Formats: sequence, structure tokens, C-alpha cells
Amino acid sequence: MATPAVDDRYSTWANIVDSVIADHRNRAELNLAQRQMLVYDLREVKNMSHRQAISVADVSDKGGKNGVRIAKYAASEVADVIRSGLTSINDGMQMLRYPAEVQRAAAAELEAGEVSYLSDSSACAEYDIQQYDPNYGISAILADGCFLDDDILESMLHRLQTKQNIILQGPPGTGKTWLSKRLAYALIGRKDDDKVRQVQFHPNLSYEDFVRGWRPDGEGGLVLADGPFLKLAEDARNDPDGKYVMVIEEINRGNPASIFGELLTLLEADKRSHNDALALAYPRDDGERFHIPPNVYVIGTMNLADRSLALVDFALRRRFAFFDLEPMLNDDWRDRVHEQKDIPAEFLDNIAQRIITLNDQIAADRNLGPQFRIGHSHLTPSHDKPIEAHTEWFTEIVETEIAPLLREYWFDDPARALEESDKLVAGL
Repeated sequence: MATPAVDDRYSTWANIVDSVIADHRNRAELNLAQRQMLVYDLREVKNMSHRQAISVADVSDKGGKNGVRIAKYAASEVADVIRSGLTSINDGMQMLRYPAEVQRAAAAELEAGEVSYLSDSSACAEYDIQQYDPNYGISAILADGCFLDDDILESMLHRLQTKQNIILQGPPGTGKTWLSKRLAYALIGRKDDDKVRQVQFHPNLSYEDFVRGWRPDGEGGLVLADGPFLKLAEDARNDPDGKYVMVIEEINRGNPASIFGELLTLLEADKRSHNDALALAYPRDDGERFHIPPNVYVIGTMNLADRSLALVDFALRRRFAFFDLEPMLNDDWRDRVHEQKDIPAEFLDNIAQRIITLNDQIAADRNLGPQFRIGHSHLTPSHDKPIEAHTEWFTEIVETEIAPLLREYWFDDPARALEESDKLVAGL
């Protein structure tokens, strides 16, 4: 099948997509997460050609199952504009509305015969089109409750794909563990816990626990046993087309250089081949050499506020890309909590400003600093737990979570800790 010429009228295409984005930014019948997903995926579609968008939409439609999710058919929206029809194989598409000028532009292109409809995913491959994955991506991370901008998430995912090792660092309560798992899902393309393994580093964790070491066999002897990292690597080696992610919580709570051993060298993205294989500290035979498969990725989290944690040496730092997570008591946080828990937006703005003021004081304290700020996780209630009285909800959080933390921060000035705690709930 010959590859047809791609329409070069990009400015017209961009205008069409921009019109659709503008139409969906304030859709009253969609909640905040759905609007974020729509706008993000529409931006992705904007970078495609007419033919690519239609092909991707077709793959997305054919892959849909278990009902309609906005993330599945966002790419289909612009394609449907180009086809000048507001119909879809799923009922969810029926709520989409497009400006008249967009429909007219689509109708004109159809009448001119400039748009062809590709009917199956095999045709997509002939146009070198990356198939749209409807299951899990950045738009799904936003829908799950992430308050970061999508361009930051794109940067994280891009560096995870290229560097293969990243670390999320920040104050307690900024969602490091929560986000690390979702970045892993986005890398894989779906929620697949068989390909995502979690381990927490701690002072007693050793190379023998994490990589390989001798273990009691239950019969009075010892057996050489692989740890979680080698098991993940073996699964990845047996599934070269899949992606496998090791999530390491509190990577600086143990001794990373000691725990990784020779794997510290092998972690580098350009040392993932047979030619770079090294002997392990506990080989199964004299000739055994090990290398980390190229489809293994590592996401670490790092708490910067714990004074007892070890500093990460430069050898480990060079092998990871680092991202800072900040307390995110922003409009997205407010809108999500308001929509999910029906807490007045004015009240949420009030308590957010109080926490932000407190965080500014914590950051300015030379004995503390920005790494000790209060994270938004304290004020982000679980979606399955009802809140009957919002003032009491916040007061309980201050009394049982934030106040004890402040007493620890200002252990040498208990009056200051009490004063700052009282300010948080005064006059609510």
C-alpha cells in the first residue's frame, strides 16, 4: 500500500484543534479531571497530521472496553470533526459539541476528498503512526488526582524513558510514592502490577537482600537466592517487548552504594548490554555474568526532611535524573477536593493560604528550610471517605498530623509550635 501525501496545511489543522480545545476547557457537564484529560489529549492530537489523528482515533475506538472513559476517546474528537460527523461507537461521544466553524471546516475537507479513513491498526503501521493507548497515560495520571502541570509529567516520563532511572524528591506529603507508581503505569501503558515491583530501602537492607545472597533453606542448610531486583530483571529478560519498573521508596534511607553493589555501574542506560556484563558478588558459577536488561527502569523516592537519612553519593546521583515535588495547594487541588467532597471552595482557599503562609515561615527558618514544608497529601482526602463537617475535618488534621510535626520541627521552641498550630484553625 503506497503512503499517501500528508496534507501540509498545518495552520488550518492547528486552528481546528485549537477551536475544539477552547470549546472543551469549560465544559460544564465534565468534572475537572475530565476537562484536564480532554485538553491534554487534544494537544497531543494537534501534533498529528489529519490522517494520523483519524488512524489513532480508529485504533482507540476498536480498543475500547468496559464502557466509556474520556481518556479513551479524546483523540477521536478531532478525528470526528474531520469526518464531519458527531457519531461514535460509544455513547460517550454523544455529549461532544463542536463550534459551527469547526464543523464547516471539516465538511469542506471531506467534500474536497482530502481526508481518508483508515479502518484498522495495521494501516497505522504503514504510516509510521504511534498507536494511541487508551488505557493509561499522562491524562490518566491527571484524572487520578495529580496536581502537577502536564508538561512536568511529560518531562518526567521522557526522562524515565531516556535516562531509565529517576528520583522524585521533596518534602513529606507531596505524593512521591503515589506519583512514582503512576509514572510506572504510564511508561508501561496500563496498570499492571506484575510489571511494577516496590521495595523500601532501610538501614538494615543489604546487597544480599536486594540483589542476591545466601538464605536458610529450612533444612539446616543455605541456598543462594535472588532478591527482588534480580527477579525483576529475569522477568524482563524473558519478556523483551515489555517494560518493567522497580519502585524504590526512601532510596536514601539505606546505604544505596552498598545495597546496589556492582549494579550501580550497570544501572547506566548505556551499559545495558551483554558487552557490559559483570560478575555478581555471589555468582552461581564461575562464568556467570550479569547485565540489566534494557527494558528495566528504576524510580526512586527521596524524603529530604529526615535528618537521619544518608546523603546520596555522586556516583548514584550521576545515574539518576532528579525531580523536585512541591506542596501543590493550587487551583487544581481546590477544585478536585471541592468536587469530590462538596467542601466550599472559599473554605479550601482559606486553609490553603494558611498552610502556604506556614510553609513560607518553615522555608525561611535556617534550621529547617523548604524541604520541611507541609505537603498537600495531608489535605487531600481519600475519595472513598465521606466528610460530613469540613471545619472539623481540617481541625482534626491540624491536631493529629500537622501540630505533632511542628512540635518536632520546633522542639526547642514549643511555644512557637503551639502558636503556629493555633493560627491554622483560628476563626474558622
